[in-house]
Amino acid sequence: MRMAQLACGVCFGNSDSAMAHGARLSVLFLLVLTYLVIGGGVAAFFHARSRARAGNHRAQMGSLDPMERSGSADA
Repeated sequence: MRMAQLACGVCFGNSDSAMAHGARLSVLFLLVLTYLVIGGGVAAFFHARSRARAGNHRAQMGSLDPMERSGSADA
């Protein structure tokens, strides 16, 4: 078999082929997926940080748990 039969169309200058288009879309998909995962991690970090700050604020104000204030918590 000759080498020309084994190569794809991009190697011979046909960059408008369906294979090249699919390769471009797959790279775009992987880039978007990577940034979504990283963005989700950053959003989870900021969400956890804001919840921790709100918990610290409530603890300083003395209203950590409404059940604790009413005296009906099981100890």
